Amino acid sequence: MYRKLYAGGFWLNSQFQYDVNLMDRYTNTIFRLLDVVEKYVNGNATLLSKLTSEMKLLRNTEHDFGRVSVRNDRTFLPLGILLYLYSKKFKNIILT
Repeated sequence: MYRKLYAGGFWLNSQFQYDVNLMDRYTNTIFRLLDVVEKYVNGNATLLSKLTSEMKLLRNTEHDFGRVSVRNDRTFLPLGILLYLYSKKFKNIILT
């Protein structure tokens, strides 16, 4: 599980997420991230849907993830800080 967890963390890391060459080399990280997410949502289909929707927003730099300030900061701010600062929607999903 730790390999899957590390692969998921790699995929979520904004420093790596938008490096096209790096993500092309490690395409399997999305599958491992989904394995981790599916394990911890405990069959809650609604939560799974919300989390995968947020993953799409992150990957496609949509909504708050596409803001100029986020795009400028994503190379040196950890993902947790970016999520905290720019995505109220994501925080609400995790907290509910």
